[in-house]
Amino acid sequence: MRPARRFAVLRVRAERRLDRLRSLGAAACLQGTPAARREITFVTLEVHNLWLNFCRSYFLSCILRPERENGGVVIASKFTGNGFNDAIAVAMKRHKPRVQPTAAGTWRRRDEPAWQDTSVFTSSCQDLGCSNLNAIHAALSIGSRVFQDLPVFRNFFAHRNESSSDSARSVASAYSIASTRRHPTQILASHPYGRPVPLLVDWIDDIAITIQLICN
Repeated sequence: MRPARRFAVLRVRAERRLDRLRSLGAAACLQGTPAARREITFVTLEVHNLWLNFCRSYFLSCILRPERENGGVVIASKFTGNGFNDAIAVAMKRHKPRVQPTAAGTWRRRDEPAWQDTSVFTSSCQDLGCSNLNAIHAALSIGSRVFQDLPVFRNFFAHRNESSSDSARSVASAYSIASTRRHPTQILASHPYGRPVPLLVDWIDDIAITIQLICN
């Protein structure tokens, strides 16, 4: 996902991908086959990556004086650099001050901050002096635990060890989902208490809502 001069462009790109992942996830959650578990794993990892890439692109877009969907324009009042590399340097200074750029003065993508972490994302936007910072905070305060819990499952699928499995199971209680001896994919396919859709689908919907709000 590339930065854009209109937040509507970022939203549409993200929503198209989320719609596809939601369909795949919803279908997989109805099944209990090994293939369905692989699909749930794929969707979880892709949703995590999409949110990460959206946050990075949104942050970088803020130096372009992008148009908000409500008609306003975002101004990065504290940014005195020139281009995306300098914007990333702002985030690096706060979150990874010991990491140095390459000899060419650029930043390695693998060294960049954890954009998907809402505290990293919001503080980086704050350091740019983004004029819509209050709107960003409001969009991330819808009451969903997705940004806290999705990385836990992403970590399990990336490492698949006893510790990461226990961490994933510990999340289930927050949604009144029984976790004893259940595989993390079964937890994601279960319905939280009082919710009409599986946990994974609920998370995708929450991310979609957040993206809509943050682009307004």
